[in-house]
Amino acid sequence: EQALKSLPQEAQAFKVQYENQLNTVENLEKGLNTYAQLLVELERAGNYAELLHSVDTSDAERQRLNALFSTQ
Repeated sequence: EQALKSLPQEAQAFKVQYENQLNTVENLEKGLNTYAQLLVELERAGNYAELLHSVDTSDAERQRLNALFSTQ
């Protein structure tokens, strides 16, 4: 659940750090590695929300968390 709260801040920090800075191979590599790590964290948080919801689909908070990651 902590990851759900920290991901927006991490995404914003990524934007601030790398916006208009991907102009060298070194910066591009660092940016891609950081972005990949953010995607891994996002995937884990989404899986957590989905699994938590699957245990009790009637729980409103679990439905809310799952809906944050639902794609349609």
